[in-house]
Amino acid sequence: MDFKKINKLPYMSKRMYILKKICELKEIDLDYLFGLFNLYNMKNSGRWFWQKARFTGLLKDSYDKFNNALDKTVKDLKYSDEGKIKENIESNSVILEELLTGMETNCGVERKRDFNFVRSKLGENFRQLINSSLRNIDTFIF
Repeated sequence: MDFKKINKLPYMSKRMYILKKICELKEIDLDYLFGLFNLYNMKNSGRWFWQKARFTGLLKDSYDKFNNALDKTVKDLKYSDEGKIKENIESNSVILEELLTGMETNCGVERKRDFNFVRSKLGENFRQLINSSLRNIDTFIF
């Protein structure tokens, strides 16, 4: 990784890049992760359109813990310490696993069996977010 080039990226692109690397360690992709978020929202929303799903209990704790760890990793990019970043990505993947397992249990899906089904739940908004955040990132970095 060329940290000097990564640091020139907008914050959301850096965050999505790190998130992509964390997902790769868990052998999933961003489509699966965000598809699972959509599936969770569909299964846990209220009856009315304004009643969005919210994380509660242990799932909320896992979500908050993962977001905080991800933010810290993105902020640590400025120090260009490859060893530390790789260590953070590995530790973040453990936290992501907690979040994934909680959402999968809540949604009644099994990762290997339902992988394509969950990926198909990726909404257009999330698809655009992923694409715009990672647009030309590979050519910019490498």
